[in-house]
Amino acid sequence: MKVVCITGPIASGKSLATHIIHDTFRVPMIKMDLVGHYVLTKPDVVERVVSLLGVDVIELGGLSRRKIAQKVFTNKSLLVEYNRLLHPIMARQVEDIIDFFAGKGFPSVVLEAAILHDAGWEYLCDEIWVVVSPPKVVYRRLGPERFFRFYKPRRKHQMTDAEYKQHADIIICNKYTMDIFADTIRYLWRQRVLNK
Repeated sequence: MKVVCITGPIASGKSLATHIIHDTFRVPMIKMDLVGHYVLTKPDVVERVVSLLGVDVIELGGLSRRKIAQKVFTNKSLLVEYNRLLHPIMARQVEDIIDFFAGKGFPSVVLEAAILHDAGWEYLCDEIWVVVSPPKVVYRRLGPERFFRFYKPRRKHQMTDAEYKQHADIIICNKYTMDIFADTIRYLWRQRVLNK
């Protein structure tokens, strides 16, 4: 089972790359964000998160990701503890998912993980593909409002492009048209995974 991990900064095109691979080659797709949402529904995880953050993170009978974010993103030491709790649980869940697909005979999976390096999940990957996109290109795609309200505040808390590139087996610069980007992703998958 070959696991290709797609990572990179916010709004670079990670999700698009993952979906292109999934849709073109019928490869199972694992999105680490969704794994995180799932593990937060598990009773043992709920209990441990409540123990760490307090009962006020419960809303409508489950954990509120909004309330968790309000707590951890305003307290760096609490964020470190929260990540120390959650990241290994998420990694074990992904290992189980990979094992499931391997058992079904799939030769490869694609895993999208924005915080791959921060979380220490590199060991899950056979190859790491980093997608980057210049800020001026992101600006054109998002428009000024979303660029300044959504992209800029989050981007400053992530690794630099150079730091992402240090950990990459493949670097994909997403600055041209969507068709060129899609063709590049398909070409790389055929060359590096399918050996065609």
